[in-house]
Amino acid sequence: MATNKPKHIGPHVFPNFPIFGRLLGYASRDTSIVINDVTKEYAVTHIQLLTDVLHLRNLLYDSLEDKVKEQLWRGEEVYVNLLTPAGYEFAVGFFAILAIGAIIVPLCELK
Repeated sequence: MATNKPKHIGPHVFPNFPIFGRLLGYASRDTSIVINDVTKEYAVTHIQLLTDVLHLRNLLYDSLEDKVKEQLWRGEEVYVNLLTPAGYEFAVGFFAILAIGAIIVPLCELK
C-alpha cells in the first residue's frame, strides 16, 4: 500500500537528516555554548546556530535560479562553493548548504 508523504520542506523546517535531528534535540534541552569562535568573539548555543542556519539557508535558496531549485527538488547533485574563514561563519554556511540539499565544496582562502 503506497502512501503519499509530503516532503520535509518549508522555511522553518530542516531536512530530515540525522545531523539536524540531533542538533534540534540538543537545542530543545541544552543552553550551553556549542561554538565559541574566539576570532570573531561569537559564543552561540545550539538554538542560535540553528536559527542562523535557517536564515542563511532561506537566503541562499531564494537566490538560486529556478533551474537549480528544480535540480535540488529532483535530488540531483548541485555543488555550492563555500569560501569563508574557519569559524562560526563556516559552520553556519556548511549547515545552510547541507540544508538546501546541495553538496558543499569548501574552499580555502589563499593569502
